[in-house]
Amino acid sequence: MATPQANKLAASQQGKTPQYAAATPGGSASTPAYSNLHAAFSPSGPRSSPQHVKKSPATAGAGGIMMSVGNSSSGQPGGGVSAPMNFDSPSAAAFNSMLGVGGFDASLDNMGMGMGGMALPRPNGEEERQKRLDEILHILGRKKGVVSEEGLERLVKRIGLDVLWEDRNNLKILAIAGTTFTLDIGMKDHKVQTVALQYAFSGDEVNKYKKEAEAILLENLKLKPEQIPWTKQLDDFANNLEPLAALDKLSIIDDKGSPVLVAYDAIAGIFESLQKVHEWDVKKLREDPAYSEKPEQYIRTIAMCEQNGRPWVHEKGVLGVGLEYWRDQRYHIPSAARAEAWYKAGKHWSIMVSCARRDPMVYTSAVRISDKWIGDEVEMAATEGLPQMLNWQEPPEVMMPEKPGDELLSLTGPRTPEVMFMAVVNPPVTLPVTVWEQIHHYTQAPVAHPAFMQTFDYLIFPAEENYNPTEPRMLQMDKSVRAKNKDGVFKEVLHENRLFIHKPAYGQTLTELPFSHPSQLVNMLPILRQYAFLWNLLDKSFGSQVQNPATPPAEPAATNGSATLTAKSDDFDTFMSHAQANADEPTPNAGVKVDVTLNALSLPNPKLQITFPFRGRPAQITVDIGRNGVVIVESTNVVNDEGQVLGANGEPLKGSGPRSQCSKERLARLLMFFEDIDTWCEFIRANVGPE
Repeated sequence: MATPQANKLAASQQGKTPQYAAATPGGSASTPAYSNLHAAFSPSGPRSSPQHVKKSPATAGAGGIMMSVGNSSSGQPGGGVSAPMNFDSPSAAAFNSMLGVGGFDASLDNMGMGMGGMALPRPNGEEERQKRLDEILHILGRKKGVVSEEGLERLVKRIGLDVLWEDRNNLKILAIAGTTFTLDIGMKDHKVQTVALQYAFSGDEVNKYKKEAEAILLENLKLKPEQIPWTKQLDDFANNLEPLAALDKLSIIDDKGSPVLVAYDAIAGIFESLQKVHEWDVKKLREDPAYSEKPEQYIRTIAMCEQNGRPWVHEKGVLGVGLEYWRDQRYHIPSAARAEAWYKAGKHWSIMVSCARRDPMVYTSAVRISDKWIGDEVEMAATEGLPQMLNWQEPPEVMMPEKPGDELLSLTGPRTPEVMFMAVVNPPVTLPVTVWEQIHHYTQAPVAHPAFMQTFDYLIFPAEENYNPTEPRMLQMDKSVRAKNKDGVFKEVLHENRLFIHKPAYGQTLTELPFSHPSQLVNMLPILRQYAFLWNLLDKSFGSQVQNPATPPAEPAATNGSATLTAKSDDFDTFMSHAQANADEPTPNAGVKVDVTLNALSLPNPKLQITFPFRGRPAQITVDIGRNGVVIVESTNVVNDEGQVLGANGEPLKGSGPRSQCSKERLARLLMFFEDIDTWCEFIRANVGPE
């Protein structure tokens, strides 16, 4: 794939983005009739609208109708380059008469377009009404309603579950039934009082967490002390009931009423195996002397962020199973008084484990039901010269019972269910496109590129206007930093941050992908942590997590909000030439200028070059963001390899002896601890220097 370059392109090339589906010159002019034929036989009528049909004379040839005359320099029909038709010429009039159009109409609303017997019909009034109705239903579908008897019944029917009202124990019971579960909601005066969940076929692996599921559903429906009836929204309840119903519909019960596949059991088996691996990780960390004095929750956090993740079931208001693999400020140890609240709070990254319908022609691996994905001995016996490996197992496949008529399909063996495991990344993680492809290869998932791709930086920080992916880009953001000096006194420091991307890389956002084995989830965790950490660093300095200064500087470079600028190619040299001058001597009433250059094209790891004022000169540190969010200081003019502080001439300062506190490894570890570029810069400015 071609990569956008920082140098200026010709005007006709600027802003171009790879298109994977393009019109082929010389293609058959009757091609558009196929899409029209599909629309004509669609239950909702043609999918096209007048807005989709309109073309200008300049673009009509690219969309499927070749508005040109078959002239060629070689004299052969169809050879050479077709000349565009002059719509004022006699030939154009003849062409229009063939199409049944009296004169050229740019809107093409009245054009019949005879195409080999097929005609492009003009949408009639019924089709337009159907389209508008579909749009209205889509908008209304976003609203889940409020907690009430009518609201709950309407929501359940919309999801596709059976519903029945009963009177029981002075309560009005809404009985919700699927194929594999029932949910009874007890109400009185439109107020939810009780919730009872029952699984019809599931075993202990599912039922032992039933109380947690009921508590979450009750919390979704129960009014808070200050709330009154008809004011609580059903959104949270719907977000939990819809996945529950989806798994129910994927479950398979045979003609005798016996379960063939229960999706809840398949997901519970994944959880049990991952939980076994997590407990083994925690046990190994406890044996490490470095963690002997650490709190239990801290050890589990390290196992989550550096080992094989932490599985969870029915947590934080969400029904389901997930694998948590990252959190903000993983190395922070809170006080005992606030430890429980702190570990529950903060931003977390997880992979939700679910199931989805499978097309055997696209993805061959079907769902399996087992809690033996990992062996009794979690770790395999060590092999000389190879790292330790987990003892993953391959459970047997689920086989579908034979049905009459299977022999007519020439099936040579038992069929597997058309259901697959699905990993839902929450929150989605933005990756360079090559890394995104690599993740798909881990699970043998099909790689389907969209027709239009955005750049990696655009997906993290969308541009509002005037964005050109072939040009360098600069973002500016003012940030108020709470910094502590050597005396332990905190003060507010204004940072004028600038992010520069002069080598854009194309990217994709990973939201979900199929998988067949929990080991595939574990294998992708180091990469997901790497880019979750990178996103967190950038977002804290240039995104939604920035704490804007209360009082702006006298002449701010940007407003208190985010200001996104597109730097032209010919401005790049000017920007770089002023970078050092700006870092040398801050002007009065100006903030500390921190410049960050992102290189997402660097392989195998992205890099950040960070420049800020330090001891009367610009400090420059290049860091490598590796797997699992491990930071390596690749180069710097602040300290040398021995931990000596350097001067402007690159020589160690007088009185600066080797100190482990000033080593490159220590600086890298501090960035991993702070997870904040601005706080890290202020720490270096205040604490790194000769004794």
